[in-house]
Amino acid sequence: MRPPADWYLGSAEQTGDFARPRACWVREILAGPDDRQYVRVRVQPSVIGQPFGWGGHDIEDVVLTARHVGDVLLPAQGFPVAVHVYVPRDEGILEDATFRPGDFELAAWGELYPTEGDAAAAVVE
Repeated sequence: MRPPADWYLGSAEQTGDFARPRACWVREILAGPDDRQYVRVRVQPSVIGQPFGWGGHDIEDVVLTARHVGDVLLPAQGFPVAVHVYVPRDEGILEDATFRPGDFELAAWGELYPTEGDAAAAVVE
């Protein structure tokens, strides 16, 4: 049995696959090119990989960072937290604990919520 999610990712701005609420489990904090926090999370449901060149493989891990200067993800200082959602350009990139902008694609804007219900309520149909 999987432990409770750390957050739920939703989006009031996206349509399509990223409009779906997703449970997020923190995997690790990545080193990045600046002083922002880059947090690798496992998401459920996974992200459809085909639009990002992953063929028939879905993407289970994404990287989140706060959209607004001064916001942090760990520890969250209030909800919702506006985030950028990055997907790796290929699976091997996730072996390294470093966020290099050229290795990831900005896939969506979203918000982190404390509950699945909050994330679902934010989704624009």
